[in-house]
Amino acid sequence: MLARCPPSGGCQEVQWCCTIRVVVQRIAWFLVNSVQAVILFLWTAFWVVIVLVVRLVTGTPRLSLTIAREAWLPFVLRLVGARLEVDISPRNEFSQPVLFVANHRSFYDIPALVGSIPTNLHFLAKKEVRKIPFLGLYAAAMGMVFIDRSDSEASRASVDLMSELLQEGASMASYPEGTRSRSGELQPFKTGSFVAAIKAGVPVVPVSISGSQRVLPADGFSPRPGLIRVSIGESIPTAHLSLEDRRELADEARRQVEEMLERAEGHPAEQDSAVQTQSEL
Repeated sequence: MLARCPPSGGCQEVQWCCTIRVVVQRIAWFLVNSVQAVILFLWTAFWVVIVLVVRLVTGTPRLSLTIAREAWLPFVLRLVGARLEVDISPRNEFSQPVLFVANHRSFYDIPALVGSIPTNLHFLAKKEVRKIPFLGLYAAAMGMVFIDRSDSEASRASVDLMSELLQEGASMASYPEGTRSRSGELQPFKTGSFVAAIKAGVPVVPVSISGSQRVLPADGFSPRPGLIRVSIGESIPTAHLSLEDRRELADEARRQVEEMLERAEGHPAEQDSAVQTQSEL
């Protein structure tokens, strides 16, 4: 246990005591996080090899995705002391393909989302994910869809592939803000994944994730124990929609995510008047 600063004494003594305490805490957390990083790397490497072998033997990603959901990723949460609190709308039906759309603040949004939904998920991921050791190889082998938003033609091809996977019965997940929000404020939703849902005729399910940015901030690897709240809202049907409705669908999903964040975090969500000014993909 670290020594507490003395309740009385000279100002200089108190200042030195507090400074030493802060330095010791930072060193301790650095050592803990370093060990966690090594364990996380080895654990990920081990399970990526396992799921790739299973993928090769079975010829399908189904069992590999189940192994990742039930064995690999739960420990990723426990390793840093992250706890999940999940609120699921009773009207959701997970036996049918759906598109889950969630806000994005931390890398730990991924294991939190996977751990909260009782079905296997394919993700729409930025092309940069391919370069992440082991994780990029896993994502490619599992049939995840990569998107390059700097290339409109490639983006459309990715959306078409996503639509095909949904039509084939796969449930998918997307973070339509396009990147992690470092401020914590909900960013405008891009419409690419909503186009895929409309083309496939599958429902869109809004999901809010709060607390993940305190477990692992967007920059660096300095995790802290904490609670991650995941709220899974009611599905939004798309069977009656056309592609011209994609902006309205994205805005409605964002509105629901914003409301769930407000309830989970106990304060009014930020209002954003610039929702419709962003790129469509």
